[in-house]
Amino acid sequence: MNKLDLSQFRHKRVVVIDAYGETYTGKVNLFTAAKDNDTNEDAIALDCGVWLDESDIKEIKEV
Repeated sequence: MNKLDLSQFRHKRVVVIDAYGETYTGKVNLFTAAKDNDTNEDAIALDCGVWLDESDIKEIKEV
């Protein structure tokens, strides 16, 4: 899997499809760099209450 640049989505409204096929829409209200995350992966939190590590994300796009 190609490495995602999750930092580019900071404070933007996105649609995310996770590894299980679930779709989430919301504003990225938190970006956490791999060095600051227990899983050693970049991660984002959406304002709809979802936390996603990079490996959880199959697809992400700005809307």
